[in-house]
Amino acid sequence: MAAPGVSVDEILEWQEIAYDAFLKQALKEEWNRMNQKTLIVYKSTTGFTRKYAKLAGKETGSKVIEYQKATAKLVSGYDTAVFGSRAHAGRMNGYHRIKKMFQKSGAKQMVFP
Repeated sequence: MAAPGVSVDEILEWQEIAYDAFLKQALKEEWNRMNQKTLIVYKSTTGFTRKYAKLAGKETGSKVIEYQKATAKLVSGYDTAVFGSRAHAGRMNGYHRIKKMFQKSGAKQMVFP
């Protein structure tokens, strides 16, 4: 029986909203659990790559560091390492150094321009 002044449809709508919120939170927690071991390394000249790297880190719960601070030892503590940099003339700035570092670390690698 519905509360006085509240229809069954309204109660069902509230339940659906509550369930959606619960499901969204559960999915976010699972995503964060899966991504606790992801590192995002960026090299930014103008600030655009830094902006996108930090946004990705915030959305996924990943740690974000600057290219200059990255070391093979630091990267080795992560399951996945992501590198972002500007692309110029078909090449990514800092790619060769970071590729070697990622390979030494044993982390899965991802790159975005």
